[in-house]
Amino acid sequence: GADVTFVDSSRDSGAAIRANVAELGFGARATMLGSEVRRALAALGAAHESFDLIFVDAPFKDDMSAEVLQLLCRYGLAASNGWMVVEQSKRAPAAPDAPAGFERVTVARLGDHRLAFYRREETPPRNS
Repeated sequence: GADVTFVDSSRDSGAAIRANVAELGFGARATMLGSEVRRALAALGAAHESFDLIFVDAPFKDDMSAEVLQLLCRYGLAASNGWMVVEQSKRAPAAPDAPAGFERVTVARLGDHRLAFYRREETPPRNS
């Protein structure tokens, strides 16, 4: 089965996430990193983690979506053919451009929010 890693610097949000995951019976398959996002992404990169789906929900008042996308790429956290989804306020500047190696597939508006979908280009197989 799939595993999930949550990153949130808020102690209250982290507690709510842990409680919800436990209530759903997925505690063994979820990891909660209660850390500032830059530090958390660096740690995940150092651990050589990669993810098939990454959801970026930066604070609306201090939108740092473009920076987070760049960090995700720098640390190689999106798996080959992986997806990154960025949620922003519709009042935020335009959805970030696709980082190198990614395609911005679509941008959709849902109420007061904007969702941008990015797909990582397939990594060619290595010659052995």
